[in-house]
Amino acid sequence: MAIGGIELLTLVSTSTMVFLAAVLRGFTGFGFALAATPLLALLLPPAQVVPTVLLLQVGSSLVGLQTTLEEHDRSATWWIGLAAAVATPFGVWLLAIIPADVARVVIALVSLGGLASFRTGFQLGGRPNHWLSLGTGLLAGLLGGLCAMSGPPVIAYFLSRPTPPKQARASMILIFLMTGLIGLTSGAIAGLFTTTIAIQAALLVPSMVLGTWLGSTLFNRSAEAVFRKAAFVALGLIAMTSLVAAFY
Repeated sequence: MAIGGIELLTLVSTSTMVFLAAVLRGFTGFGFALAATPLLALLLPPAQVVPTVLLLQVGSSLVGLQTTLEEHDRSATWWIGLAAAVATPFGVWLLAIIPADVARVVIALVSLGGLASFRTGFQLGGRPNHWLSLGTGLLAGLLGGLCAMSGPPVIAYFLSRPTPPKQARASMILIFLMTGLIGLTSGAIAGLFTTTIAIQAALLVPSMVLGTWLGSTLFNRSAEAVFRKAAFVALGLIAMTSLVAAFY
């Protein structure tokens, strides 16, 4: 039995994968692509995975967008987001110069730096430095263009600042929405979004919405320490997967 051209068993399995990734994203404000991409690649053709994840990732950022806009850190979010938007095309251009594996090592190092700052209690200070915000955004955009992983610099930035969890989470959601929209535009220009992918993503939307809602509900009921520990674990996973991808 098939629904929208997708076998029922495949649809149930991929819906479960998207649900789990969306719970992580709903709780921390990031990590949807990190979790969903390798899982969906087990069942779907590689050419379908990235555009499907990209569509769902942007969609997950729109869930609860009004609350996100009310809670984000205005002093840093737009500086980082705009800088990342400007730098992303240059990251794509650098693909012709810098091997993707080198970029993955850089991602691992940035992630490990964020982990170290968390463990040692290092803080960047209460008031954000606009130059540091710009630098974070530029690095995020370059890495996003190089290997579609703009998250680590942004996550490390917010882990190293005494930003309240609600502000940090909302800020990351907005920043990744901006970079995701750039990815959507680039993908559309490149012709990545076929009818099959659109149907596939539409069938997975309910799981994405439900998972995002559950993750957000768990976040609202959790203590600040739980959020920071979850972000710490996710950043560690990014570092590990980046190193494995680079060397193996």
